[in-house]
Amino acid sequence: MLTAPLATEAFQQTELMAGRTDAALLERMRSTLRRLRALWWAFEPLLDEKEARMVRK
Repeated sequence: MLTAPLATEAFQQTELMAGRTDAALLERMRSTLRRLRALWWAFEPLLDEKEARMVRK
């Protein structure tokens, strides 16, 4: 629920970057991925180990 909007944003940024190279787009992508990693770090202990491994892949 918390990661879906961030994942969608990351995919959209990836699509935008496919057509052009822009430092601002790259920075937004980096920021989005950093927020996703922070959420993962915070909630990983609450996830089932097998499920967490599947989600990481």
